[in-house]
Amino acid sequence: TGILAAAALTLTAAGLLFAGPINPPAGPVSSTYKTLTEVEPRIAINLTNTPGDADSLFKITQPGSYYLTGNIIGVVGKHGVEIVASGVTLDLMGFDLSGIPAMGAFDGVSASVNGLANITIRNGSVRGWGDEGVDLGTNVAINSTVIDVRASGNSGNGILIGRDSTISGCAARANTGNGITASSGSTISNCTASFNTGRGILTGTGCTITGCSAYANGTDGIVAVSGCTITNCTAYN
Repeated sequence: TGILAAAALTLTAAGLLFAGPINPPAGPVSSTYKTLTEVEPRIAINLTNTPGDADSLFKITQPGSYYLTGNIIGVVGKHGVEIVASGVTLDLMGFDLSGIPAMGAFDGVSASVNGLANITIRNGSVRGWGDEGVDLGTNVAINSTVIDVRASGNSGNGILIGRDSTISGCAARANTGNGITASSGSTISNCTASFNTGRGILTGTGCTITGCSAYANGTDGIVAVSGCTITNCTAYN
């Protein structure tokens, strides 16, 4: 019993030693918690941060990192998310941007101003829009990236991207236009394009296509013009 009591006293003393000072230091008490901005140093897509306008549900007008907080359902006559600034990263956070019937020629994600650059769209689903699923324009947003996006059932191309850009890990299925269209100087890797009414994958000059699969598209599986390299790809049916 004496040994147990001594051990308990020792543990209690050790706890006191590690508990810190009983009296707080002089001066005002400051929080040790992080702010929401420090925890999530990005901008949420919502009506306060990114209000839409006459042709968009949400509109990004400044460079920065943005993210979705939920699914987006389209309305007639509006893009889902419109981007009019360079230097934008939009993380779809695994959420779904879904168009509706007879909504008109509007995109799920649309870069709509010529001369933009350095735009990234990643990690989500874009389906059923009246034009492109993701539209970064053949001559609109250069040096841009689309990563891990699933585009299906859109009335235009599933994914359309500008010059000197990258598309990686994406899937484009059953779009009325092409599955994936990339302008000159771009790289497409580890993507699939299937059951699109147009071509599976179409590129401009000087592009690289690697590790992709094109299956059961309405016209050609993969079309690449002069100065392109195609490796480790499959085109069937």
